Amino acid sequence: MRALFAAAILGLAISGGCSNTDVTKTSKESYKATNAKDIEILNTKPDRAYIELGSIMVTDQKTSKEDKVHEILKEKAAKMGANAVYIVNTGLDDRKDFWCRGIAIRWK
Repeated sequence: MRALFAAAILGLAISGGCSNTDVTKTSKESYKATNAKDIEILNTKPDRAYIELGSIMVTDQKTSKEDKVHEILKEKAAKMGANAVYIVNTGLDDRKDFWCRGIAIRWK
């Protein structure tokens, strides 16, 4: 029982306070998960035909590095079955936490 409790606390310590993620699914369809390593990060809305799967907002309190936030975006988008995420906007909030909002998409 102590080991289970310790593992739970460790899990919270590792995941808690690093980043906050809000995912809003906009597609009525469900798709098989994709590999996060294959997800493209796009800085503009693509010209290619796509299906919008949802919006992903990430706020990271530990880093101002886009790469780390992009990895979180990729992980969340992969669970939705996305092929890419296009970045809508980014910035720093009042506490200087880096935030990024992207749209998870799937190519038609």
